[in-house]
Amino acid sequence: MKRQKINLNIPKKKIKIGTGNELEWTIPIKVMSRLTKKAESVISNIEEESVTRIKKRIEQKIDIYLKETDFKKPINGEEFRIELKTNEIPNMKPYNIPIYRQEQLKKELDRMVKEDVLIPIDANFGSPCFTEKKENGDLRILNDYRGLNEITMKIENYFPSVQDAFHKMIRSKIFSKFDLKKGYYQVAIHPDDMHKTAFVTPFGKYAYKRIPLGLVNPPKYFHNVIVRILNDIPNITIFLDDILIFTNTLDEHEKIIDEILKRFKEKNIIINKEKSKICQKEITFLGFTISADKYGPDQSRLEDFTKWEKPKTRRQLLRLLGKVNWYRQYVPNLSIKLEPFNSKLKGNKRKVHVTDEEMKIITDIYHYLRDQASLYYPDLNKIFYIETDASEEGFGGILYQDKGIVSYLS
Repeated sequence: MKRQKINLNIPKKKIKIGTGNELEWTIPIKVMSRLTKKAESVISNIEEESVTRIKKRIEQKIDIYLKETDFKKPINGEEFRIELKTNEIPNMKPYNIPIYRQEQLKKELDRMVKEDVLIPIDANFGSPCFTEKKENGDLRILNDYRGLNEITMKIENYFPSVQDAFHKMIRSKIFSKFDLKKGYYQVAIHPDDMHKTAFVTPFGKYAYKRIPLGLVNPPKYFHNVIVRILNDIPNITIFLDDILIFTNTLDEHEKIIDEILKRFKEKNIIINKEKSKICQKEITFLGFTISADKYGPDQSRLEDFTKWEKPKTRRQLLRLLGKVNWYRQYVPNLSIKLEPFNSKLKGNKRKVHVTDEEMKIITDIYHYLRDQASLYYPDLNKIFYIETDASEEGFGGILYQDKGIVSYLS
């Protein structure tokens, strides 16, 4: 008996035996349902296996790239400039460093000199420094550069929001994100400007050879550097040292990551592999949880709501409302819900009285954000619809498309 290949097209109810014509057949609904679920299960398993395989391959490529780059060396071809309005750099009074931290401070200074991040310097000016403990017990050196920042020429730049790229994510199913290792420290300061970063310690003055935290221009400068290097690559969005990749197919995803790694290797830009995520169906990025078709608030950030105590002062109430209003687009009629709180801000009273019933409004908003809040990506090629409503307490609106709600307005 000759073996024949049988092709089943379950959705179209077609069957093809060997090279013959397709035939239609009638199949009971229950059997059809079981076959469909089985087919979907098989397809899902195949997709999962593909994701796992390609994810492993990409991670291996990242390991190879990390071996071929050197964190001890700065990014190739980039030097940060500090342009001043005046040549008179203020000499600020140093801060006292607790005696019990000075030994650890000296070790940290020596380590940073050895790693070519700091250089001892003689200068007739200097900014103060202070320290804080990291979670792992190590010491972090921080600098107060407010005096220097006041006389620094500011870089003007537009910072994009991840929401600016949401309309590009409509058909995306696979997401990755790269975090750059100690972003600013990867960039060298121009030799003519190193002395401007001088800071005072109990062990003398030091200056930075790499960009430190605390200066006014590095966020915009570093963002510009990464954008310039990756700007022509599709399906990515960049914010400072965070890079999001979003594609519809695994093949496209791998090609984009290959190109990013190629360019980062050429420039000696180092990825923090531990903080990066590869080939995810759902990913958190800059306060958002992003997935296929929809996005919502980052659930880990919502935990702050459970820690809020009842506001007793105007400032505390403003902080609470600022936190809640960040989620305005997710919550229907939010301005109406918050009217009892907004009315307490009229006048200039320092103290406010918030009742338990009013705090329950905040709790209800938290529960809604935790359990229901999600929005569809806007499709710029389709019609938008808007519905509005207003009352004496406020107004509300819904922006939506045929697939669902894009944003709430209030």
